[in-house]
Amino acid sequence: MSDKLRILVVDDSKVVRKAFSRILGETYDLVEAEDGEAAWEKLNQHEDICAVFTDLNMPHLDGKGLVERIRASEDQEINTLPIVLVTAADESTDTTKDALKAGATDYVIKPFDSVFLQSKASAHAVPRDKAVSENKLATFDPLTRLANKTFFFEHGEQEVSAANRHKTLLSLLVTSIDDFERLSKEMNPRLLGGVIRKIGTYMSTEIRREDTVARIEKNRFAMMLPDSGLPEAIEMIERLRNNINQKVVKHKDKVFKVTISTGISSLPPSITRTFDMLMMEAERHLKQAVENGGDCTVPTVDEVTKSDGIVLTASLDEANSMLSRRDQELSPEQANVTMRHILPLLEQCDKVLKLDLVEQIKALKDRFGKTH
Repeated sequence: MSDKLRILVVDDSKVVRKAFSRILGETYDLVEAEDGEAAWEKLNQHEDICAVFTDLNMPHLDGKGLVERIRASEDQEINTLPIVLVTAADESTDTTKDALKAGATDYVIKPFDSVFLQSKASAHAVPRDKAVSENKLATFDPLTRLANKTFFFEHGEQEVSAANRHKTLLSLLVTSIDDFERLSKEMNPRLLGGVIRKIGTYMSTEIRREDTVARIEKNRFAMMLPDSGLPEAIEMIERLRNNINQKVVKHKDKVFKVTISTGISSLPPSITRTFDMLMMEAERHLKQAVENGGDCTVPTVDEVTKSDGIVLTASLDEANSMLSRRDQELSPEQANVTMRHILPLLEQCDKVLKLDLVEQIKALKDRFGKTH
């Protein structure tokens, strides 16, 4: 068996394939295919192909279609392969851009410059196991083996976009380990790392296959729960919090109590929200949970309407989002909470603009209760 790295060359032109063989044949083991369909068969036959160079315009399955098929593969060793487009100097730039958007890694222009083609091969052809390993390091937290912040934010954007498009439920949770600074001082690094890893394990056992859990900071985790409303998210995280509460960490003559706090945001079908909006609200609720003394979840079940699972402490952005949809109206509960958000702003505007609304604001405060 050859020790050379194996590259798949896909082009319907024999002349181009011979050019590849002449320039790269001494350094690499080249596998040839005449079109995208043949290339797909070669990929599934040869498990050690470590890079793909493909023409764009081919019969049966063109280059863009091949890129899309590779990136959609469930086999991580295939869907992470570097794909270099082979384009002609007079080829449409839009076609190349479309293929790059579909997931191509790079491109080269025909006719080839030998040194340039060799440099591209050298840059992209690495053993599959090394490529997959590096990809995992880029998206996974090495301590907990959970997804990391980069993966969570990229995946979160996609999940929220899909939920908005299909008008489905989604909940996002941000959890922190309470008193982390104190624990960092009192525990040695190895023990603290074990605690973080154990909490990550507890989280992994609570989620479903379609859910995502990630470690996004030293003491913070985040969870994405598609098709789950606030009641389900609260029930799950409270079960996890109570489970952690029953555990103690013992080291020599010391006993440590570890607790968590969580902030939750949601995407009900009636409201369009971005991933950033959900993260900000979850962070705001987490801050509130910490300020409440920690070891708790915000919102609580009591702050969620039974009818549609929407947090009663909804923001003004959410109210505006609902009103922008002509088929949606605020519920009485949501309208009451929106008023409590408006009152501090109204009070400040009255003070700055001298609107003489002191009596009216006082009456509104009496009716709608404390402002937040």
